[in-house]
Amino acid sequence: MGQFLHARQVVEAVHWTGDPWQPDQPGWLKQALKDGTAALEGDGCGPTPLRLHDGESVRTARPGDWIVRSPEGTIYPVSAPQFRAFFRKADDTQPSADAAQGPFARI
Repeated sequence: MGQFLHARQVVEAVHWTGDPWQPDQPGWLKQALKDGTAALEGDGCGPTPLRLHDGESVRTARPGDWIVRSPEGTIYPVSAPQFRAFFRKADDTQPSADAAQGPFARI
C-alpha cells in the first residue's frame, strides 16, 4: 500500500492478493468492504476476486491486480501490467522502464 503518481496526480493503491484478510488493507478499502462499495466474490476460499462498485458500474479486481483510490475517492482496479506501465511511487524521481512510453515520457 502506498501513494503513487498517475498522470501527475497522486493516488493511493494496494496490491490485491486475493486474500480477504491481507494485512496491508488500507482503511479506505476496509470501509468500502464494510459499506458495500466493495464485495468479495465467491466463498472466500483461496484467492478471491473483489467487486468494486463506483455508482455507475461494477468492476472486478482479480488477485494480482492493484486497487487504486483516486483523490476524489473513486476505487477501481488496474491490472498489474497497466499499473507498472502508468503508475510510479509518488516519491520516485524516475519512472519505470515500462512507463518510458506512457504518460511519464514527458515529465
